[in-house]
Amino acid sequence: MSTLVSTPLADLLLARLSRDAAQPLQRQLYAAIRQAILDGVLVAGQRLPSTRALASELQLSRITVTLAFDQLQAEGYLQARHGSGTFVGHSLPSSRQVPPPATASVPPQTMLSQRAGQLLARPKTMLAPAGAFVPGVADTRHFPFAIWQRLQNRRGKQDAALLSGYDTSGGYAPLRRVLADYLQVSRAVRCHPDQILITTGTRQSLDLCARMLADAGDRALVEEPCNTSSRLVWQAAGLVVDGVPVDQEGICCDQMAVSGHPAPKLVLTTPAHQYPLGIPMSLPRRHQLLAYARAQGVWIVEDDYDSEFRYDSKPLPALQGLDDHERVIYLGTFSKVMYPGLRLSYLVVPSSLAPAFRVALTQLYRPGQLVLQAALADFIDAGYFATHIRRMRGIYAERQQVLRQALQQHFGPEFVLSGGHAGLHLTLQWQHPLDADGWAVRAAAQGLSLRLLSYYRQQAQDGNGLVLGYGAVATEDITDSVRLMRDVCDA
Repeated sequence: MSTLVSTPLADLLLARLSRDAAQPLQRQLYAAIRQAILDGVLVAGQRLPSTRALASELQLSRITVTLAFDQLQAEGYLQARHGSGTFVGHSLPSSRQVPPPATASVPPQTMLSQRAGQLLARPKTMLAPAGAFVPGVADTRHFPFAIWQRLQNRRGKQDAALLSGYDTSGGYAPLRRVLADYLQVSRAVRCHPDQILITTGTRQSLDLCARMLADAGDRALVEEPCNTSSRLVWQAAGLVVDGVPVDQEGICCDQMAVSGHPAPKLVLTTPAHQYPLGIPMSLPRRHQLLAYARAQGVWIVEDDYDSEFRYDSKPLPALQGLDDHERVIYLGTFSKVMYPGLRLSYLVVPSSLAPAFRVALTQLYRPGQLVLQAALADFIDAGYFATHIRRMRGIYAERQQVLRQALQQHFGPEFVLSGGHAGLHLTLQWQHPLDADGWAVRAAAQGLSLRLLSYYRQQAQDGNGLVLGYGAVATEDITDSVRLMRDVCDA
């Protein structure tokens, strides 16, 4: 019989909440409960207090607690039972026991593969998952979790048996249909539902591309700078990954061919909004890249990671929509639009590759999450997805403007700003040398996440650039966070 957690849980949570922190209390509470579950302090099946009771014990508003519970339920950490209460999900581990230290005399690092060494060489991939200015993180406070949970509950009750197995078709068919319609209208992607595959994140999409279109030791190209995790995924798949410089028009196609090196099998690019510099690829450069791919037999992987949020004009059509020779594979994600823990992404492959990719997706990853995919199809079809995008586009546009004004106020002409046409971050490059590494370390101690631009480069360069994410920073907190950033810089 489950017992009601009361004061002990409140004491634990109170120790992890800070009303002076930049992070909203809703997000702090979500993180504290989630960590308690992961640590085994709260075990599967354990009942939690009601939102009203917990709000009273923590001296928080009930809506703050409700929103935290809603997100935890949406991600599967909690389960609500009508008339009974809220419980820790049964699908989670009941304990987290630490194994005894290894007694082998061989140093642990010698037990690992070279690929593991590459993965561990830069452990800062998730260095600061919270705090002001973390790049690439969406704001979940405005997401309609109540609607989302209702859609999941309905599908779970009505179609649980039908949607409880593995998927072998590339994803829930109605989701692929509504997604094809959406991409054709919003991004000018030319696709049929059969060309779409649903994956559990962009990293899985990239891994699938590497395993299906290249062999270990083959050469692949990425933009320089680029998303570090994307490079690591391909390296872990055994590819030799080289960086190609980016200029004001996008990836430099004339620097792809290197004397003595074979032509690449894959090229990864972010043409709508280069990550992290924020530069859109020009139309002439797009045609040049497509011509290069056609001539060399190269596959282009287009990561369209945040094109929904464009502020100055209508979004540029996808590179895939210009491709007349089926050399482009288009990647997208729902994590930036909805919430990070959703872990649902998709890729659009040429029709000639679709059957093989569907088989490989099933063979390698045994995909499921069909209830979640069905709820997402309903979410899009009912208009909730488009409504949420419109709302968040306005919120993010306002935050970017406040951030620009605060940076100008506190730093003046000290930096050059790039990006801002779209997405959830701005990139700053300072006009003069500074100790960026020391600055970032001091800022972390104050709850700020100052991601260095050099972190995204394969070859070490000066640390005079920063990538500042504004998606998850409350509008009213931006100015104070920039003021704190200035104080830390001067310290």
